[in-house]
Amino acid sequence: MDDIYFDDQDWVVRYLVAGLGFWIFGHQGLIGVELLGKPDIEQHELPVNLTADEIREAPRPQTHAPVSEQERIAQRSELSAWPTLMVGPPGRIYSPHIAQEEIRAALSRLPKGAGERKELGDPHLRSMEEIVGYNVSASDGDIGSVDDFLINPLDWRVRYYVIDTGNWLPGRRVVLATDWTTSIDWNERKVSVDVPRHKIESSPEIGEVSGLDRSREAELYRHYGAPFYWPI
Repeated sequence: MDDIYFDDQDWVVRYLVAGLGFWIFGHQGLIGVELLGKPDIEQHELPVNLTADEIREAPRPQTHAPVSEQERIAQRSELSAWPTLMVGPPGRIYSPHIAQEEIRAALSRLPKGAGERKELGDPHLRSMEEIVGYNVSASDGDIGSVDDFLINPLDWRVRYYVIDTGNWLPGRRVVLATDWTTSIDWNERKVSVDVPRHKIESSPEIGEVSGLDRSREAELYRHYGAPFYWPI
């Protein structure tokens, strides 16, 4: 498993990015969440309802690129549309004004729509590998960076961020619900959450985050004054 693509609106896993190792050198394939079985935590295995041949023919990640890759493609497209800047011939006075006029003339010769940003795919499809390391901003300041995610394997919901609080609270990791996200900014590599810093500073100790059970979840939601997502 090289990556997980998820939807940042309903916070559900959409695809697993499978790296096929030395079997097909450098090949990756997308596997839809509906084909994933229940993870075996002890064996570190994830069953997939596909044959080896079907996995070999799985669509490439580029067919459903996440937002981060869409942005890179769009930036490359914008840059390629600009004219190449050239220095004038020796002995010629080449002022900023002349350069500006030549750039305008070159831009006027570009095809209509060249360099314009186009929608390349799903604007809500995100790469989990990409977001790990993003800075996290609370409602009143920065708190650390994304260290991991917690996923419910029963419905494949991405329930929580695991946040490394860095120099702000050294040696601590805290858990925040993905439902509290207000924005994810690829350009600034930042996740914003609607939670104040003082609530995070006094949040309950979770310990082993992978063992977050319902009683711990309830404690967490009560602390932040958030409604439970499960029936009471």
